[in-house]
Amino acid sequence: MYPATAKGVLPTQPMAPVPLRLVPFTVTTATYLLYWIPKYRSSPNDHESYHSVIAKCLPILCLCGFIISYTRNHPVTNYPQFILAGLIFSCFGDAFLVYGHTGKIYFLLGLLSFAIGHMMYTIAFGFNHLKLSVLLFCAPVGIITYIYLLPGLHGELYFFCALYTLLICVMNWGAISRVSLTDIKWPELCGSLGALVFYVSDLVLSINKFLYPVPHGYYIIMSTYYLAQLGISLSVVPTLSMKKLY
Repeated sequence: MYPATAKGVLPTQPMAPVPLRLVPFTVTTATYLLYWIPKYRSSPNDHESYHSVIAKCLPILCLCGFIISYTRNHPVTNYPQFILAGLIFSCFGDAFLVYGHTGKIYFLLGLLSFAIGHMMYTIAFGFNHLKLSVLLFCAPVGIITYIYLLPGLHGELYFFCALYTLLICVMNWGAISRVSLTDIKWPELCGSLGALVFYVSDLVLSINKFLYPVPHGYYIIMSTYYLAQLGISLSVVPTLSMKKLY
């Protein structure tokens, strides 16, 4: 429960429960990175199986549980629900990408799932605080990224990658714009950093898939991906001055 004060502002959420609620995510992430990926490297056929889907999705499902623990009487209307929706669609994306090497359709379905996930995150971050200065940073980065990837794109990927790049840039625009330099709140900062790291993760994935193999690419992609989802998930933790954005 988060009872409102006389001014309509919620009391600060104690920090102690946050690390405890993240224990399942930490354990499942460490297991995937330190155990499952080395196993996949030694036995590639094990990667494309439902066991891999479960192992890859478990950390995200744990973050879903983390979000749910903050949904009741959250001070920002529907914020955790949209973040939760983004995680769920990310989970579908993870599952499809496990089979991405067996056919283009699985990769495209994974791309679509993550695109919808970014839309959910964007809606959560809101549109009331968008800043032109942040757009002037995100737009050139997105354009340069797409131009850089163009030599490795073919057919429908021209359109889908352009759309995906646009959506993740808009998501970053919304996440970074929430941070006020005069009143920095750690959940908002975590959300913006999570969005930025998500961009890095997807950039490495795209380079690795479309242009050339990145050394230790899968480790980099998955470690930054889980870190990004963690940052975005931490943005739901209420702070003293969080108010309605809608």
